[in-house]
Amino acid sequence: MSGSIGIEPNIDHLAAHRVSPREAEAVFLGDPVDLDYQFEDEDRWVAVGQTKRGRCLVICLDNAA
Repeated sequence: MSGSIGIEPNIDHLAAHRVSPREAEAVFLGDPVDLDYQFEDEDRWVAVGQTKRGRCLVICLDNAA
């Protein structure tokens, strides 16, 4: 992915799940596996990836972000 990935508006949401913005960014900028999963009628991108420290995260991103 390139450009803005919408981390900043979601910092509080990430913190609630004990995920740092840096960890979420590492997943998106690394080589995430696109799960090609659709939330009913919502347009979201869902992926699994690994942080630099080896933590496995499932990340959802609204395509409007």
